[in-house]
Amino acid sequence: MAIYSAAAGGAVVDAANLLEFLPSTHTWLVTFMSIWLEAGYLVSGFLAWVFMGMFSCAPGVKPCHRADNMGWRYLHFTCGATVLVLAVLRISVVRLVQTPKWLVNQNKDEELVKILTDIATRYKRPLSLTLEQFKELGSVRLTEKSAWSGIRMRHHCSALFETKKLAWSTTLIVSIWGVLGIATPLYVVFLPYYLASRGAAVGDNRNSTVWRNYAITHIVGLSAPIIATLLVETKYLGRRGTLVIAALLTMVLQFGYTQIKTPAQNLAFAASISVAL
Repeated sequence: MAIYSAAAGGAVVDAANLLEFLPSTHTWLVTFMSIWLEAGYLVSGFLAWVFMGMFSCAPGVKPCHRADNMGWRYLHFTCGATVLVLAVLRISVVRLVQTPKWLVNQNKDEELVKILTDIATRYKRPLSLTLEQFKELGSVRLTEKSAWSGIRMRHHCSALFETKKLAWSTTLIVSIWGVLGIATPLYVVFLPYYLASRGAAVGDNRNSTVWRNYAITHIVGLSAPIIATLLVETKYLGRRGTLVIAALLTMVLQFGYTQIKTPAQNLAFAASISVAL
C-alpha cells in the first residue's frame, strides 16, 4: 500500500505540466481538470459496489475463506490493469513533452525552440522567437544533470523561504497538507467507529450498501470542480476566496457530521463534505 500510494502521488506532475503550458487566460482549466480525480473515485466506487457486494464475505461472518472473499482482489486487478493500460498509452500515444519553463531552466534552447515551433504550427499561431535570441540571453546557473543533486535541491528548498511572506505561505501550505493527510484516514477509518459507539444509526453495514453510498457520494462530488472553477473566476473571490469558503464549509460539515443519527443524515453529510473538499 505504501508503494502504490507513493506512485499515485506522481499525479501532481500532471497539473504542473498543464499549468506551465497554459496561457494565463486559461489557468482555470487546472482547477476544472480535478474533475477527473473525482471521476476516478466514481469509477472505482462503481467497481467496488459490484465486486465487493457480490464477491465478499458479509461483515462479521466467519470463517471467511479466500474463495468467498475475492471482491477486493478483483477490484485491485481491474483498477491496476486499467492504470497500466492508460500509462502505456500515455507513453506511446499521448507522448507528453517537456514544458518550455523546464527546458529554459535546463539550458535546452534547441529543444525549447522546436517545441514552441511545433505548438505554433499546430495551432496556427505566429512565432518570432529564434534560437539565436535565446543564445544571446546567456545560460541558467545551477543547472545539473542529476535531478537529485544536492545543489539543486538546496536551491529549490531555499527559494521557498526567501522572504518572510513566502516562508509564511510555504509553512501554511505544508501544514495544511500535513493536517489533511492526518484527518483523511481518521475521517474514513475512525469516524464510523466513533459514531457507532455513540449510538448513531449510519445504516446497515452490508458491502453493497457501503459501496453504494461511496458511489453516490462521488457522483455528487463531481460538481465540486465545476463550482470551484466558477468561483475562482469570480471577481471578488478568486482562488483565495474560494479556498477560504471551501475550508470553512468543510470545517462546519466535519463538526456537523459527528452529530448524525440516521442513515439519511450520514449519506447527506458525506456527500456534502465531498463537494466542499
